[in-house]
Amino acid sequence: MSSQSNDNFLLGEVFNVKGRVALVTGGGSGIGLMVTQALAVNGAKVYIVGRTGEKLDNAVKAHGQNIAGEIIPMTADITSKSDIAKLVKEIESREKCLCILINNAGVSGNTLETEAKNGEEMKKNLFDAENSTFDDWCSTYRTNVPQLFFMTTAFLPLLQKSSELHHGYSGTVINISSISGIVKSSQHHFGYNASKAASIQLTKLLASEVANNGLKVRINSIAPGVFPSEMTAGGSGEDQKSHIDKEKYQKLPAMRPGKDQDMAGAVLFAAANQYLNGQTIAVADATVAQIAHPVATYARFWEQQRSAGYHPVIPAVDYTSIFCSKVPPRLERLHCSSTTVPPFTSLAFRDGSEQDTKDSISVGDVAPAHSGAGLAAWPQLANITNFTMSNEKQNNNYATDEVQSETEEEPEEEPQQQEQPVATQPNGQRTMQHERQNRRQNEPLAPQYQEQQMMPMT
Repeated sequence: MSSQSNDNFLLGEVFNVKGRVALVTGGGSGIGLMVTQALAVNGAKVYIVGRTGEKLDNAVKAHGQNIAGEIIPMTADITSKSDIAKLVKEIESREKCLCILINNAGVSGNTLETEAKNGEEMKKNLFDAENSTFDDWCSTYRTNVPQLFFMTTAFLPLLQKSSELHHGYSGTVINISSISGIVKSSQHHFGYNASKAASIQLTKLLASEVANNGLKVRINSIAPGVFPSEMTAGGSGEDQKSHIDKEKYQKLPAMRPGKDQDMAGAVLFAAANQYLNGQTIAVADATVAQIAHPVATYARFWEQQRSAGYHPVIPAVDYTSIFCSKVPPRLERLHCSSTTVPPFTSLAFRDGSEQDTKDSISVGDVAPAHSGAGLAAWPQLANITNFTMSNEKQNNNYATDEVQSETEEEPEEEPQQQEQPVATQPNGQRTMQHERQNRRQNEPLAPQYQEQQMMPMT
């Protein structure tokens, strides 16, 4: 029994695609060809679909010989519903089911200059440019988004049959999106990036609706970073493989583009894992990790303050409202539970800029935070609704809920929802003011703030 159980962990079992029937759109080059090889070399029968028969034939000739599976070319225009319907009938006439559908075909659209010194220049680059047209947006979107919907829904009956014919297996759809649909930068491709973001959301919608109807079909997406393809390299060789010039990838964290094996691993995982549904797998070295994260941004900032002689804790941050604008960059909200929050003289922002804090930075909505000792829960701070920090370097004797500055002026009693004014000392230091609300004094902290454990920084 133990030996049989261990066999389930063999790579050949975990990532088994032997005997599966797959269809890959845009399978004649680039990422589509990588996907095709990953499946066919490991025993799958793969139909590759494209509009150019010669390209497909070259791919079969170069990579379809002496392998465990099979690569079969089929021409079709997957932006046409009638062509998709014909494609379904053709597969039905040859196979009992379709196990794996990979929607890979896509186009990039026109590029636009994004750098500008003022609104007029930005309008000139993005609106007045001759290649900035509705037609470009529509053609890019038509290829990159609706075809995923129509291909997936057209093949649902065949995909469902694969779940019925293969015990313990569920038919699967893998949409090849892009890291461009995740990052916040346009990368000079507004239409393309927007379409890839839409494809990721469409994947979630389809996965949800299919599951709600009781169909055993999984739908996921893969978001590649920079991989060699006709889109990134501008063409391909006789073997239908592409190569990217060094200057196009030398600034990447990995100092290289993605390899065939990198894509193969992601595809085999998505195709074989029966518990993966409605997810997006990013295969993009550290590109995603470099996206500015509020906690990471403030962690770096507080570390700089620590090295300057302060003793801060890393603040917990309201992820939804950190930076309300980039020009000028300004702080909107910060959660912090430290009773010894140091003053600071400048703020660092995600775009690399810095801003002097001529005025105090308003901080509110106190919550527990990370610290060296773990999750710090401060019941005495539960009633604080607003305080400010000075821009002058002072010692760590700051006003807390227990210790008030001797020079602090007690404000007059205000209505319950109104914030108290902030007292100012002669030396310019601003102290914390606490709005006492009797209805909240005896209330416990929210459950998420009572857990005495370190919260993960994700």
